[in-house]
Amino acid sequence: MTIKSKIVIDFDPSSAKKYAINKYGIVVVDVLRASSTIIIILSQGAKEVIPCVEIEETEYYRKSLDAVLVGERKGTKISGFDYTNSPFDLSKVNLESKIIAITTSTGTRLINESIGAKNILIGSTLNASEIARRMHKLGGNWAVLGAGTRGEFRPEDQVGCALIVKYFMRLSNCIVNSQTRNIVNTYSDNIETHIRMSSSSQKLIEIGQRNDVDFVINSLNKYTIVPVARKIGSRVKITQ
Repeated sequence: MTIKSKIVIDFDPSSAKKYAINKYGIVVVDVLRASSTIIIILSQGAKEVIPCVEIEETEYYRKSLDAVLVGERKGTKISGFDYTNSPFDLSKVNLESKIIAITTSTGTRLINESIGAKNILIGSTLNASEIARRMHKLGGNWAVLGAGTRGEFRPEDQVGCALIVKYFMRLSNCIVNSQTRNIVNTYSDNIETHIRMSSSSQKLIEIGQRNDVDFVINSLNKYTIVPVARKIGSRVKITQ
């Protein structure tokens, strides 16, 4: 008898550990903007991305690995960093063979909290269909985790999670709980409306980053890159 995969949508970094302990694969989804930025960084030729929880960690990698620094706090670029956490801006930058150290308010923390999971993939609207294909190929149970902010599951992340699960459900005869199915039914349609109405989108527009909002809407499934996070030695690294 074939054992069906389980798939669940959840959010907030604190939920990652329980899925890792139970040997789920995890897909980290932070559409605005960490996941989208990591996808773009790799598409622009970077050798690897190091997700850092604290700003001080990035400074260590600048000194030890000559890393390019990307990051934000409260949506704005960190003083002394090379770039802010902007997928649109970084889509214009040549990062060939560079090592990138990135820190964001929530997304990079969730990636680090997911260490120990069977597999860790980084998903967004940009690569949702390709993420689903990779999940199906890898098999097993999956938790698709929205980054969340202050206990809130943001609409843009619900869209990203819903699309990934919707595509996965087309590929796999999987077990889906009612909460997950409701999110898929609600957020996998009218995605532009959901994303534009998000408080995250409004904040980015206020600080002059409207292009990022447009980018994650208009680049739906444009990218086939699947970033994979692993702990290698003392650091977490993300590669294709």
